[in-house]
Amino acid sequence: MKFSKPMLFKEAIALLDKQGLLPTTLGSREIQEKLSARVRQLAVFSAKMDDAEYLQGVDEVTRGVASGGMSVSEAKARLGDILRARGFAAEEGDELTDHTSDRRRQLVIETRVGLVRGYAANVARQNPDRLWLFPCNELVRRRQSRAPRDWQERWLDAGGELYDGRMIAPVNDPVWTAISRFDQPYPPFDFNSGMALKPVRRKEAIALGVIDAGEEVEPADVPLPEFSANISGLAAALQADLAADPALQIVDGVLMLANDGTSEGAVKGWETRRAGGWTPKEQAVQHSRGLRAARRVLHEQRDAVSAMTHPEIGPIDFVYEGRNGTGLKHVIEKHGKADLLKIPGIIAGGKMVSRQGERIVLSKDDALVVLTKTEGKDRRHWVLTGYTPSASHQKAAAGLMNSRKVVIPSNLHTDSLRSSRLSAGAPAAGINIAQTKARLKTILLALKVRARARQLKAEGLLS
Repeated sequence: MKFSKPMLFKEAIALLDKQGLLPTTLGSREIQEKLSARVRQLAVFSAKMDDAEYLQGVDEVTRGVASGGMSVSEAKARLGDILRARGFAAEEGDELTDHTSDRRRQLVIETRVGLVRGYAANVARQNPDRLWLFPCNELVRRRQSRAPRDWQERWLDAGGELYDGRMIAPVNDPVWTAISRFDQPYPPFDFNSGMALKPVRRKEAIALGVIDAGEEVEPADVPLPEFSANISGLAAALQADLAADPALQIVDGVLMLANDGTSEGAVKGWETRRAGGWTPKEQAVQHSRGLRAARRVLHEQRDAVSAMTHPEIGPIDFVYEGRNGTGLKHVIEKHGKADLLKIPGIIAGGKMVSRQGERIVLSKDDALVVLTKTEGKDRRHWVLTGYTPSASHQKAAAGLMNSRKVVIPSNLHTDSLRSSRLSAGAPAAGINIAQTKARLKTILLALKVRARARQLKAEGLLS
């Protein structure tokens, strides 16, 4: 990976300023399995590296390369000097496990700089105007690797879908986290992967069927580290990991496994951490699969068996139209498509708050999903039968409706609706006021974005 120009945005600076040193004896796989994504994002660490001064050097060269003030070659030389001064010597075996090897030092630098750049780019992608113009990303190969991974298989296993053989998903789709070794929704997605994101324009995404016409991709809530927080965020996140996993301990400032690092301690800690439900990686995979299943149910208007799974419940079916006002059709009619697409995330990451016989209620961020066990042909799965938005969401929606009075003339007919692109041909007498307001909002946003795009083109900032 080559870094040919400075890329240190203010968001990247904020992330670097908040990171703290984390000496550890844990290996790469143990770090991935036992430390939360938040700790890994906020810590300066390297597998089986317990020397804090070397990690301080890693932090310094990351800043240097990311800001354009230092080349990768200079950064590798600097780390080599620190290792020699600290008494590290070359080891026999795999170059990637030898801290002094050229390949290991390059891997450390490129991965850390890549993650910083990926974080900053992900923040930039959340701009609403940009999300409207480029609502989706495509996973593409930017450069060849020594041993290329099967990314299409990894994509499908994570719940992704192929469009004309291409790996495309909305910008903030959970599949990006699901395919990542680092549990982050941005590249690099693995060591030396050579994979990158390519923006997909709205028109192309709609033509491929990735999103629907008029569908908006909501900005993600990307936490921006505070400059003054320093390592307090890391300390809090690390404390939570230590409390959740008895196999982890800190001795003389070094994170290590208890029981002298035996496999028994590692297994015990992993089982304890896993007992509470899905791991973050598994949550992302189930969330991604649920989103894909929900879209298929709506487009094909037929049920999806085992659309997703919950660790405490088992397989869950998505029914298009059930009895007594249940099914995804009724959810979208009552709450809209945006709310419907939140349901898989609630199921994947929600907690069970009620279980009475064959009726279960899951909750996440005050939103509720109701599941009911239903008899079916050759199966007895849980079926989504109810949904209630969070209280804050309902309050915001009510405030929006009360603050904007939209008057629809009684003589507004289907032809006028079609001509203004508000309707595909619904009877005038059956106009849904809420849907019409949403469509008006979409048209106004589109006009605003087009005006902004023209401005950017005039300034030479958009091709």
